[in-house]
Amino acid sequence: MTRAAVELSVVLPVYNEADNIPILWDELAAVLPRVTGSAEVIFVDDGSTDGSADIVEGLAKTDPRIRVIRFEANAGPRPARGVDGQRPAERSPRYPAPAGASG
Repeated sequence: MTRAAVELSVVLPVYNEADNIPILWDELAAVLPRVTGSAEVIFVDDGSTDGSADIVEGLAKTDPRIRVIRFEANAGPRPARGVDGQRPAERSPRYPAPAGASG
């Protein structure tokens, strides 16, 4: 099974935001169709302890645009970006070039 091309990916870091996730999702879900025809929303839970990950996973069951990445423990922003605020090259994600891109 192949997935349709995604025009927009929204990545949302989450840490103990259980009260805010439903509000954010309602607002984002209302706006996305006006912005693009095809989008995905990636919630990245950084070891929340308040049930945030469970809320996001519940939303993902009801909307195929939602993806969830869940870390076991909170790593905070510094380890993810590196000391100077830039992500070290060896930790940078590598994404395939878009279809039809040259170079």
